[in-house]
Amino acid sequence: MITIEEWKKREDLQTELKHILTLPAFKGAMEALTDFASPKPMPAPQGVDLALWGALLNARREGFFDALRNFQALTEMAAKPVELPAPWTETKEIKE
Repeated sequence: MITIEEWKKREDLQTELKHILTLPAFKGAMEALTDFASPKPMPAPQGVDLALWGALLNARREGFFDALRNFQALTEMAAKPVELPAPWTETKEIKE
């Protein structure tokens, strides 16, 4: 099993996944899954608390879309650290 930290260090895997995401079969699968999870009218079971029913449906849907977003984010290369400028070497006193 690979951890997210190990994944971020593997540019070869990120590049390969980025390529896979462009393949027609994979793009079609992602579109089908997105359509499957899109909101559709769904009658609540009789006697259920409607607020709870809606909350559960939306929590499940949001988790699904969060997983898809995280999957696509795996293709983003790890950001290189930004090199900061050297710290101040001298300061000026303000005289009043």
